[in-house]
Parts: sequence; structure tokens; C-alpha cells
Amino acid sequence: MELENLDWQEAEEHDGTSAESQFLGKEQSEAPPSEDSAKLEPHMMYKYEQAKPRDGGWGWFVVVGCAVMHVLQVGTERTFGLVYLEIEDMFGGSSALTAWIGSILTAFRMGFGPVASILCNKFGCRRVVMIGSVVVLIALILSAVPPNKVYLVFTWGVLFGIGGALVYTPSFIAVGQNFDKRRAIANGISTAGAGVGQFAMPQIYRLCLNSYGYMGSMLIVAALSFNMLNCGALYRPLKPVRKLVEVELADIELQNLKDGKLEDSKDGKEEAKKRKKGCCGRTKVVKDKNDNKALAVKKKLFNPELFKEPNFVLFAFCVGLTTMSYIPTTTFLPALAVQRGFTKTDGSILLSVIGASDMVGRLSCGFVFDQKKVRSARRYIYCATPFILSFFMCMIPQCQSLSHFIALCVFYGISVGMFVSQIASLLADWCGKEKLASALGLLMWFRGTGVLVGPTIGGLIKDATKSYNQTFYFQAAVAFLGGLVYVLLLIVMRALKKRQKEKNGGMDPEAYPAVD
Repeated sequence: MELENLDWQEAEEHDGTSAESQFLGKEQSEAPPSEDSAKLEPHMMYKYEQAKPRDGGWGWFVVVGCAVMHVLQVGTERTFGLVYLEIEDMFGGSSALTAWIGSILTAFRMGFGPVASILCNKFGCRRVVMIGSVVVLIALILSAVPPNKVYLVFTWGVLFGIGGALVYTPSFIAVGQNFDKRRAIANGISTAGAGVGQFAMPQIYRLCLNSYGYMGSMLIVAALSFNMLNCGALYRPLKPVRKLVEVELADIELQNLKDGKLEDSKDGKEEAKKRKKGCCGRTKVVKDKNDNKALAVKKKLFNPELFKEPNFVLFAFCVGLTTMSYIPTTTFLPALAVQRGFTKTDGSILLSVIGASDMVGRLSCGFVFDQKKVRSARRYIYCATPFILSFFMCMIPQCQSLSHFIALCVFYGISVGMFVSQIASLLADWCGKEKLASALGLLMWFRGTGVLVGPTIGGLIKDATKSYNQTFYFQAAVAFLGGLVYVLLLIVMRALKKRQKEKNGGMDPEAYPAVD
């Protein structure tokens, strides 16, 4: 887990003290040295380390912020099945291009994740989320007056997607940084907001469409989504922990700080230059307010080493393929219902049913997976979810009555909730908490690729066959393939564990997390 925010302004929010005096001190300060400072040996200095997760307290407010973000961001995205019908009525044309508008949105929201992760490491989750909420507001306002489909690709798709990434990825990172022992239930509660959003937002959007038309409904949704600014305000950064450490002054002579720069010997300056170099990290000089010594802290913004780890690569492919399979459902399900003779209102009801059952799946799965007896086996239980999704996707085209649609949507929504709610928890299990921020950002890129490809291929299949049945069969096949990749992950990790035991008599938990 990366140390979030040694930023002076961010740190100032914790205790109201001057940020500069808290970390660097001021030369003009006349405050007498403390007793600790007086006893500090020349070879000792204070070091700021990453804070431990809260596992409660203010962390639950972070969970609330993440849950509300899911209600607004993911809920709005999953109304696209209704927006899809409106766009088709307004402009007609290719179904693949219309579906591409929605897939571009989710693809950018997930594919822009690595950039959002880097920005979080540099500026903090709070700032990134608040900026993202402003971008989302602008995107939805512009989408209210579309002259054609291509315009919506850039406003609803690209711009809304980038804003969504700046809101979505940092929210997951914030929850992961605040929880360790209770991470599964925290992720379950926070992601349950997606189910609430998918249950409520289609009905709100349908009501607004009936009363105010497309433009009015889009402006109302824009105003609601701007409340994600308040979610970002809840992501209070963790306070760094000060620790007294022993250093080798023979390596680098650290003396007084002046204007944030090291005033030291020639060797010390050369060493400081070395510390400031590097393409994937940044160096910040930290000084305790009671001490005239400084310490350079290096912080990685991006971790390409993850691509060398089979646990991350295989898990990312599994998640990407499964995401590619289930995302198109919310786009094509209302259209499938209309094609079977049902109304647009019936289509919105089906989306709400999926949303409500999705919420149940996320909450129950988070609670169950956090139990001690289940925690060690959750990797194996999780393996079943792609195959379950594949089965229900095959069954959806067979429905002929609204009651059949609703029944299948209940089970399908629970399966989606089980799969999505534990992605962050399983990622931490496979890659480790210290790599969570970078790993989550890269994983969003895999998910974004799946989202971009899935609905587009589904739309092309519909254009070619004039039916949505084959689209759902294609999705089922992709979900099944994702399940096979996860099975391969379990086999590979077990083999690596066995090989490691033969070499060293034990396995490195950081390189290859144990598969119990």
C-alpha cells in the first residue's frame, strides 16, 4: 500500500497545525527544542512511514463516500440501456455505433485507471475525485444537446469516461488504504452502491424522460452526479507515522535545511541528486519539526513489475474477459425486451431488478468472504462466479414472459454482485496490499479493454443477425473463457508454490501469495 499524501496541505488537515511547520519546520521559528530533540543522537533521525489502515473509525465514512459514488457514477452508466433506446429513436443507424457510445464511457472509466492511480499517488485521492466530479458535470451537460451519435461518443463516451475514472479508481484505492482485516466487508458495502444506483437511477431517468424529455433528464442526472464532489471530500488522507531510526551518516552527510533544499557536503549533494532521479518515482525531503535532519522518501507512482507476476497477469485477464461478458447485458437487455414485445418501462424494471439483486449479492458476499473460516477459501469460491454468469447469460434469450425475465435477472444480478464486489479484495490477496494502488489502476485498464470490445462486438452481431439472442450467447462464451483463465491461475500458483518449497523450503508470500 502506497504512502498517501506527504503533501503539506493534505497533512495540515489532520490537526490544524501549519503544514510547513509540521513536516519541515521554519528556520525563523523561536520555539524551544523539545526534550526528544535534545536527546536525539547525531546518528538518529525521525522518519515518516506509511500509516496503518484505520479498519474502522473515519474509514467507514470513506466507505459511505465510495458507496454514494457507486450510486451516482455506476448507476448513471447502467441507465445506458434506456439512453440506447432514445438515441436509436432520435438518430437511427447502426446499433454497433450506438452501443459503442456506452462502451467508450465504461472503457475510459476503467482504462484511464492507471493514470488516475498515478494522480492519486501524487496528489491524493481527495483532490483527484473532486476534480473528476467537475469533469463529469461538464460531460453530462454537453451530452444534453447532441447533434449526432459521433458527438455523444466524445461527450458521453470520452469526457464522461475520463471524469468517471478520476472518481472511480481513487474511491477503491481510498477504501483499500483504510481497511485491512475488514477489507472484504468494506468493499462489499461500498460496491453495493452500484446495485442501489442500478435499481434507482433507471426509474429516475425514465420518470425524467416522461416529464422533461431527453435534454431535461440529462441535465437532472448531471446535477445529481455532481454530488460526487462531496464523496471526494470524505476521503481524508491517512496521517503519516513518525518513527525514530538509525542512519549511516558515512553514506550521506545531512545537515540543515534551507528553503526545502539540502545544505550539505559535496558528497551529500551528489547523493541527493541520485535520489531525485528515476522515471517511475519521485523524491521528497521530509524534516521533523523538532530536528534539523532530513530524510528522502521515494514513492513509486507506477509499478511495471506487476506484468512479470503471473498472479496479477492471469487474474487481470480473468477479470477483463468476465467484464467483457457481463457489461453488455445492461445495454442490450431493455432492447431485447422491446424486441420481444414488452414496453420500455418493462425494460427499465428489468434493469432495476438486476440492480437490487446486485446489491444483495455484493453485501452478502462481502459478509461471507470476511468470515475466518471462509477467508482462506474465497479464492476457490470466487472461481465459480464466471461460470455461474455464463449459465444465466445463456438462459436470458430463452425467456418469453416478463416473469421469466425477472426471475433470471434476480439470479444474474446476484452473480454479478458476487463477482464485482470482491475484485479489489482478491487483488490484494494475490498481489499484496503494498501494490494495491498500482495493481488496481492496471486492472482497470484490462476491465476497460473488455468493456470497449464487448458491447461493440455484441452490436455487430445484432446488426448481422437482426437479433439479440446471439449477442447473449457470445457473452456467455466469453464469461466461460474467463472462468477457465481463473482455473489456470489457481493451477499455476499451486505449481509455483510447490517449486518454491522445493528450492527454499518455503514460499515468498510477496512474490507468490500462498494458495491454501
